[in-house]
Amino acid sequence: MDGDGGRNRAGCGARNFGEKRMAVGVIKKFIEERGFGFITPDGLRTDIFFHKTAMAGGVVPVAGTPVEFVEEMTPNGRLRASSVGAL
Repeated sequence: MDGDGGRNRAGCGARNFGEKRMAVGVIKKFIEERGFGFITPDGLRTDIFFHKTAMAGGVVPVAGTPVEFVEEMTPNGRLRASSVGAL
């Protein structure tokens, strides 16, 4: 462990399918009608997709909200966020 409880606060991203890493960031945008949005991770320039069902505890996603989440690599090679929770 690296002293931060096993969380990757640099947001370096999962690189292989099935690999998961903890990260933090801010909700950049949420499109209510479509049920999805994007998170800007700390330390990364690429936004990460998330679906409203990934929000822990039924929290309504709002742009600008700091969040903690799990970065996952999808089978098609894209990053997505799961287990998204407000900080």
